[in-house]
Amino acid sequence: MKNSDYRKENKKENIPLCVAVGSVAGVIIFFALTLIFALVSFESDIGTGLYFPSELLFGGVSGAAAGFVTVRPIKRLAAPLGACAGLCMSAVTALIMLIINGGASVKNILILSGVIILLAAIGGVAAANIKKKMRY
Repeated sequence: MKNSDYRKENKKENIPLCVAVGSVAGVIIFFALTLIFALVSFESDIGTGLYFPSELLFGGVSGAAAGFVTVRPIKRLAAPLGACAGLCMSAVTALIMLIINGGASVKNILILSGVIILLAAIGGVAAANIKKKMRY
């Protein structure tokens, strides 16, 4: 038996670790996109009406990325694991936003959390359904 076959057979899927890595990746992507948007809006005259829709967009993108990163190594339990990563990510994001805002916009944070969880589940399903390219 080859060494690579041995590793494949004995590879243990550490689901909590995958969920943690996906959640952290999603949080980093979310706050990186938010930082870039904050710097752009500081330099230009972007109206305050674009703040919440942009946060929904950033939450959706980062939630999908969190679900994708979580499910990609496992390739099973796509929607539940993606949603779990989205839930962890939205909890961390909501906590940070509540600390920064002082609890002023709880309704917006709940809407953002719902978007993150939904798109994280969709990102997990996308990761499970991507096939490897066959090399001839």
